[in-house]
Amino acid sequence: MRTYVGIDLGTTNSVVCTYDGKETHVLKSPDQNDVTPSAIYVDRRGHRFIGRKAFEMAPGNDKNSATLFKRFMGTNRKYSLGEGGTEMTPEECSAELLRYLYHYLPEEVQRDPETCTVITVPAAFNQVKKEATLGAAKRAGIGKVRLMQEPVAAVMSILKKNEPERLFLVYDLGGGTFDVSLAEHAAGRVSLLAQGGREMCGGRDWDLRVFEGLVVPWLHERFDLPVNFEQREEYARLRRVSLFAVEQAKIALSREESSLIQADEDMIHTQDQSGVEIYLDLELSRRDLDAIVKDTVEQTSAVAREVMKNAGVEPSDVGRIVFVGGPTAYQPLQDAVSEELKIPRGVQVNPMTAVAEGACIYAESIDWDQEMSGRKESFASCSAGNIKINYEARTAKEKGKIALVSEDGEERVARVFREDDGSEAASAVFREKAVLEVSLPDIGEYAFRVSVLRPAAGEESAERIVITRTLATVQAIPASHSVAVRTLKNLDGDTKAVYLVQVNDPLPKIGTVVFRAGQKLMAGSDGALVFTLWEGEIPEPIEENRYIGTCRIPGSALPDGVVQTGDEIICEYEMDESGALRLGVNIPSVGYSAPTANFYSSSEGEEDLSNGVWILKEANRLLQRIAEIQQQISDIRLFRAHRNLVRIRQTVQKSEDPETIQSAGSMLLDCRKDLAYVRRDHLKEMRRLDLDHVCRLFEIVRSKADPVDTAAFDNLKESAEIAIRTGSPDFETILKKMDRITGRTQWNVDSYVELHFYGLENTPGAFEDHKEQYEKLRKEGRKCIDIGDYGKLRTVVNQMYGIRKTRQPQVDSEQMLEDVNVIG
Repeated sequence: MRTYVGIDLGTTNSVVCTYDGKETHVLKSPDQNDVTPSAIYVDRRGHRFIGRKAFEMAPGNDKNSATLFKRFMGTNRKYSLGEGGTEMTPEECSAELLRYLYHYLPEEVQRDPETCTVITVPAAFNQVKKEATLGAAKRAGIGKVRLMQEPVAAVMSILKKNEPERLFLVYDLGGGTFDVSLAEHAAGRVSLLAQGGREMCGGRDWDLRVFEGLVVPWLHERFDLPVNFEQREEYARLRRVSLFAVEQAKIALSREESSLIQADEDMIHTQDQSGVEIYLDLELSRRDLDAIVKDTVEQTSAVAREVMKNAGVEPSDVGRIVFVGGPTAYQPLQDAVSEELKIPRGVQVNPMTAVAEGACIYAESIDWDQEMSGRKESFASCSAGNIKINYEARTAKEKGKIALVSEDGEERVARVFREDDGSEAASAVFREKAVLEVSLPDIGEYAFRVSVLRPAAGEESAERIVITRTLATVQAIPASHSVAVRTLKNLDGDTKAVYLVQVNDPLPKIGTVVFRAGQKLMAGSDGALVFTLWEGEIPEPIEENRYIGTCRIPGSALPDGVVQTGDEIICEYEMDESGALRLGVNIPSVGYSAPTANFYSSSEGEEDLSNGVWILKEANRLLQRIAEIQQQISDIRLFRAHRNLVRIRQTVQKSEDPETIQSAGSMLLDCRKDLAYVRRDHLKEMRRLDLDHVCRLFEIVRSKADPVDTAAFDNLKESAEIAIRTGSPDFETILKKMDRITGRTQWNVDSYVELHFYGLENTPGAFEDHKEQYEKLRKEGRKCIDIGDYGKLRTVVNQMYGIRKTRQPQVDSEQMLEDVNVIG
């Protein structure tokens, strides 16, 4: 019999649970706790610790420890472990933790090739993070494994409580992420109607806010510390220990009205500038958390309302909110969310173990014999002689139905016997059809023998069937994000988005889309046919969404022949229920077919957390844009975006901490989304602003423009004016052409090329795969600027773009190189 395993791979804590078809079992850690801290520590002698001991030792030495690595999945963050400074990626850290958790299972279960494991990921996770999680599972040596979205797992856990039929909202706030889903439970079937979330929103953010707003001022009052000491290497231990103490005090507030943030001199082991040993001893009250909780409630409630809106549901239609995740144990948060959304609280589940329990329950429903993570069929059929038997193979009801169908109209006697004790479960006499009901008193599998007797001929036929009573049958799992391909619109260089999956599409989803080659590709060559993938809900421009990687069809993969410009490229794609994507291709002109090969690479979509220069640049650009828009349009979303952009700028200017940069990047995407919705609702006014903006930019460099470009720009301007008046959808295409002329003209301006160089120079993390070449080009570019050789500088900049690992629009929204050569 298979063992079903569920692993909640959490930001701060992880949980392992098994399901035997009837009951769930939470596996205890070596220190006999339900949860295991997601922490790794390597001591001076190279001994490796994982879990509770690692978590407690980590604050004392950041260079030997790794925590919060779930937050950094899909980024270029590195952890240095041990005296030798061995570097580990977040994916490698997760693999180490998964390997440790998997050893909680009995050895025979670990080694059993039929053991089936589901690892949960937040619905808010992007494709790059999901791919990294799958990579971690593979590194850990886990055999049969699938990913599952945490809201789905939470729903399965809720159903253990015999929750009545109703519509309910699952509010899942973890250590690092927030998910919300709307689920409907009816007649033993659960449908997820819609879901959403935020990547950088969780208990860890509370810790950071308490540290910045309460601990830092307290330390400045009592000790001789420099401004922004928390960003200096010599005070790194103080920051780590402080955040550890804050977390412990915060957890205590779930039970008490106040607690203490404490750490003695021996633990902090740091002196101030006057040589005084630093300690911590200050009170943290629920009142201190009020503003932080209020901010979280505001952010998460906005996401919840959007989810309900997408599903066409009003708050009054929702029966209950179910709270999941460690921070939701804080009662004032539950009260505030319930009051804000006007939805009462529902059934209480264990917020720490609910996701893992739901994951192992869901694992039982997966058809593990399929390559894709499809679910087992709810209905099945077989034959007993000439009689067709249709039956419910899986049901959440206390009775299972068996239908028998005859085509000859002769009288028959049908009897159903239980296999375990041989007792009769149901019987009927029929000629054409009959429906029998068998009792399924408990959760689990029931085997029956269906016997059909034809009295006139004295013939009897029998067939064995198995019916499984489940907690519930999940009917629909919606996609949490839209995923689109950026391709060429035509050979003129215009681009467009081709959507593979739209938000809330039912998963799994399998489809085919046909592209055409935008250039020749010879078999065996170094070239490739390329298109990029983007994730998010901003329809135009697609580059405002999150870049999640590139699909490359290399010439080296083709056995022979030449793909000509215009040849068909048939792309077959699959997105499983976790939202993980796979792409295969078929090129008929050269007889090439690889439907199961995954040409999608998420590695280029990794976030660069080496510095926040690009975030500051983008935040300033958007703030300037909002100032222009507010002269013509009044919209609450503009004020919200402005407030968040100011916060982004302030935090990034103060800190180069990777966590701060990633959080700011996530918030930046939310600001873009707000601006996109303002554009959608005020299209005519926004088009006018866009046209005025590009015209102003061109006028600055008009004297440098080629006469042909000048004439083309003026003609396009007239066409754009007509498009605004008539509401023509051609406006955006016209604007892109004007942008391209402006960019081409700006490229003739030396100072503009110099700015491009500085932008590339300030993002060294984007050149990790070509460090030596990057350093050589950087020095060469500096020399070009010093001697005023801007012609050569243009060549250097183009070469730097060519070797850059990522092509995220926030780094170079005006880049001169096209990164796609496939026509949509």
